[in-house]
Amino acid sequence: MGCMGSKSTDNVETMKNRPATKAKVLPVSTPIVLFFRENACPSGKTVTLKFKLAQPHGAQRIARDNEAFFYNGQYGLFQFMTNPRAQVRQYTMWHDPQAGFDVCCITVKRVPDGAVSPYLHSLQVATSQQQKLYNCSGFFHWPDLHAMVPVSNAHSLVMVAGGAGVVPMYALLLDLFETPMAATLPPHDVVLFYSEKCADDLCFLPTLRKWVAAASPHGHKLTLRLHTTRETAEGCQPGRISAKTLKEHCADVTSRYILTCGPGDFHDNLVQQCKAADIKGPFFTELFVNTP
Repeated sequence: MGCMGSKSTDNVETMKNRPATKAKVLPVSTPIVLFFRENACPSGKTVTLKFKLAQPHGAQRIARDNEAFFYNGQYGLFQFMTNPRAQVRQYTMWHDPQAGFDVCCITVKRVPDGAVSPYLHSLQVATSQQQKLYNCSGFFHWPDLHAMVPVSNAHSLVMVAGGAGVVPMYALLLDLFETPMAATLPPHDVVLFYSEKCADDLCFLPTLRKWVAAASPHGHKLTLRLHTTRETAEGCQPGRISAKTLKEHCADVTSRYILTCGPGDFHDNLVQQCKAADIKGPFFTELFVNTP
């Protein structure tokens, strides 16, 4: 289960994929090795896996460039050595600012009868064999988003995430609060609406709450609104995220642009509601691919 592809929706117009601004530095097929894994949520249904490039020359080149080999929020095409045959999947990538520049992280929700996600959840660091990363793509990252958003509201936005759709949002927020890019970007005012079935399935909460509470030295601000659809939990609003929710908890939502990512018809349903409520966006979505 991953996120890939990007599109923008401005009223009824849709812009298809466009080349990312980042120059690719990867060979056609780059071996990677798992070196760290941890639960991304209390329930353990979602894990974060950190991979390191296995080719020394590739790692040295990236280290010399003093930057990661992808933009936070882009997606990678991975080949995992599952049995009886290898499987290819696309996952949103993010960079751990405490790790080296030759590291990429993915966060994966387990689908019990899936072909890949159970394998990744059982993958052990000490015995990890080489997997493969083929490329990095997509424009769901700050340089390309800023190139597409009207100047009038380029730094004021709403993020709406359903389930594993929070991963691209987390990747973008890393660049506002943790990575060196934070100092290069104008102050951003972000409201994140994030929905899961149960509170124990919510990912990255300690970090998200830290960003909400801490004053950014670069003027970035995060407001967090949590939702649960199958239980009532402290600090979470019950029910799905809707246009009514956005208006109730973000008074100036009609003047912000909106990023969405979630399963199924999550984006289309939300955009239809927003149009009826005079919330015009523009809307940008990271396409959600439910391929377990």
